[in-house]
Amino acid sequence: MELTPYLFFTGLSLICNSFVCIFFGFREGKIAKKQISIFTILETISIVLGAKLLDVVTHWNFYLDCVQKADWLRMLTVGYTFLGGVIGAILCVLIYAVLAKEDAIALANLFLPNLLLVYAIAKIGCYYNGCCGGIAGIQLIEAIGYACLFAGLRIQKISSAKRLAWTGILFGAFRFGIEFLRENTGYLPISISQVLALCICLTGIWSEYTRKKMT
Repeated sequence: MELTPYLFFTGLSLICNSFVCIFFGFREGKIAKKQISIFTILETISIVLGAKLLDVVTHWNFYLDCVQKADWLRMLTVGYTFLGGVIGAILCVLIYAVLAKEDAIALANLFLPNLLLVYAIAKIGCYYNGCCGGIAGIQLIEAIGYACLFAGLRIQKISSAKRLAWTGILFGAFRFGIEFLRENTGYLPISISQVLALCICLTGIWSEYTRKKMT
């Protein structure tokens, strides 16, 4: 199997995510180190599975073609939807928090904002692969945008709940807007990604409103 730029940057994004999670987790000390290491592995698996499953749903004709041609390698090495990775990571946080009896907010604060970094790095691979098209260089515009959001959210010394809420608000708003510069191959005026991004943004707004009301 050839190591394409797409696979290289996708793999690099997941490795960087693991190191960042461990770094902030050990520094903040809100979760046991052993739990951080275990959850980092599970979260990485959940991101990959979620990203692939949502891509199968949204691009089923591509996967049907791969199955008909028995092109299993192509089916596995291309086509990962970031929003699917977000959904996979959120489900992993909720399930793990219940099973391991950990604070769901602390877990989510540790891992979910880092998905912006994952997306920023992976988008460079999309640029070289020529996927996720739209206007010229849209993938690099996205990479820079998500990198800035990640840095801004991590630099700010704010509570876990506030960081989570603003991660949802900023990510959802940016993703919703940037989609207008990309190709929409669906049947709706807005893409499925925009619908999901809008839901994430509204959830973030509701979370921030609830947080302020309780303080």
